[in-house]
Amino acid sequence: MTMQLEKLGAGQTAFLRKSQALLQDSRPWKERLWRAALAAFAFCYTVFFFGPVELAAYNQDFLVFSARDAVRLMAIFALLGFAGLTLLLSVLRGRFFNYALSVLFAITVGAYLQGNVFNGTLGLLNGEGIAWEKETLAMLGNLLGWGAVLLCVLCLHYFSKPLWRKAISAVCALLVLMQTAALASMALAGLLAPKTQEGTASYLSAAHQFEFSRQGNILVILLDEFDYKFAAGIEAQDPAIYASLDGFTQYTNAISSFARTRPGANAILTGYSDGVYHTPPAEYFANSWTQSGQNLLLDLSNAGYEVDLYGELGALFGNDGTAARYVWNAVGTQDQLDAPSLVKSLLELSAYRYAPIALKPFFWSYTGDINNQTAADSDIYRFDDAAYWEGIANAQVTLDRNCFKFYHMEGAHHPYTLGRDGQRSDTTTNPLIQSEGCFRILMKLFAWMKEAGIYKDTAIIITADHGHALSFEEPLSDAVRIGLFYKPAGCEGTPFATSDAPVSNSNIRATVLKNAGLDYSAYGPALDEVQPGQAVERFFYKTVGPDSREKTLYIYRVGTDASDFSSWELIGSEPVDAPFFG
Repeated sequence: MTMQLEKLGAGQTAFLRKSQALLQDSRPWKERLWRAALAAFAFCYTVFFFGPVELAAYNQDFLVFSARDAVRLMAIFALLGFAGLTLLLSVLRGRFFNYALSVLFAITVGAYLQGNVFNGTLGLLNGEGIAWEKETLAMLGNLLGWGAVLLCVLCLHYFSKPLWRKAISAVCALLVLMQTAALASMALAGLLAPKTQEGTASYLSAAHQFEFSRQGNILVILLDEFDYKFAAGIEAQDPAIYASLDGFTQYTNAISSFARTRPGANAILTGYSDGVYHTPPAEYFANSWTQSGQNLLLDLSNAGYEVDLYGELGALFGNDGTAARYVWNAVGTQDQLDAPSLVKSLLELSAYRYAPIALKPFFWSYTGDINNQTAADSDIYRFDDAAYWEGIANAQVTLDRNCFKFYHMEGAHHPYTLGRDGQRSDTTTNPLIQSEGCFRILMKLFAWMKEAGIYKDTAIIITADHGHALSFEEPLSDAVRIGLFYKPAGCEGTPFATSDAPVSNSNIRATVLKNAGLDYSAYGPALDEVQPGQAVERFFYKTVGPDSREKTLYIYRVGTDASDFSSWELIGSEPVDAPFFG
């Protein structure tokens, strides 16, 4: 070796000596293996296992899979990652091993701090985009924080290797112990139990979505976030759209009961608000379907109607699908989850939580897209308005029983993927264009119904679960109306009409039962029974809080003219004890 080195230049000789020094290691492989194993386990346990499981456990109402599904799949993935990372680190030697171990340890600590301390307020994954350009300073400060963590670890290694080794061992063990304790707490709280129990529904399938009755059909079509300004905007863009809606009446003075999908979608079918935001959501949803003398789905089912609901089970029934026993397309088990897609979705969620703010835009996702991808191989109903356009081509009149169908569509809600022609857009659009696209889809459906001879005898209600949110952080600063359209059974060929009668979604249940020929006296007046200028009591519930979360509830009494903000009387505000978005 000496003679070989002598033949080399001085610079090359120094380089080789330094390189050899970097690789020199008196520690046996077994010692490097267990140190690598400890650091790798802390990283994989935090990022690949605990993080995804915790996210699934506390967001089960919004996801089609359960925390138990996450435990099963992510445990396997985390173990595989742990084995691979451990072996990869352990083959390194000397300072290369120390530096690699330091970086992995710093990433683990940084990720834990990011997920529990540094994240701040970056919104909910509800499809609404985040203005990342406004987070520049936060990104810079966050990166400096990560840099400080790495610098501390490297300084510790430079000044005291024994203390460096002890710190890595102690902190990694502490992180695992703390998160294991949190996991045990979730298990004791029942958050790791199966998503549904025996006799309950797991999801709403797409079965019979485009199958209609020869006898009679009642359709309620919910366009999410379909504000009245979008309804007016559609007419301004193309008045011919509404002119083609023969038999329909547009209600220009309509409001929703709530400002958000939960519990707004449920309220359309239940009219329930007792104890809202003070009763735990699971209990609230259960109560909404058992109120004395009022159960729309049970009334329809007892009258021989097939009841099909196309939407998210959690938004209508909460995590307990017991009440869905009246629903024909409610499925009791969800055993068709796409495992690779589920792992991918959970890793994206975990990365969004643990990554520095500067990297979060790459991992931002929408729970609707996550659910669609995860249930790729099942027949679960998906929020995909563009698919309606194609689905109508398969529409049939095949059923010999009366049908009630409730469709929840994306409407004017993020993400904006629909063109004004009703088909998927290659570029991001906006809520008005997407709303117009939805009406193009509905016009195609109604045209088919006319050809099939069932349009006249079909009752159709087009409504919204809520209007466009002016702000999730502040109380109302202006009136918020919704788009609402109604065609009674037996109407066809009559001109499109408008009404400024003071109505709300609370009138929909009575309207449905009236068209079914059933007693609706316990449900209040139907839409067409409310007269313009009539004195009615309408209430609106709006929650606000930082990061779009629900901290304070504002309750409004709305007068005869919902378009006039002076008619919106704030009658109370109170802390939210049981948020739907917490």
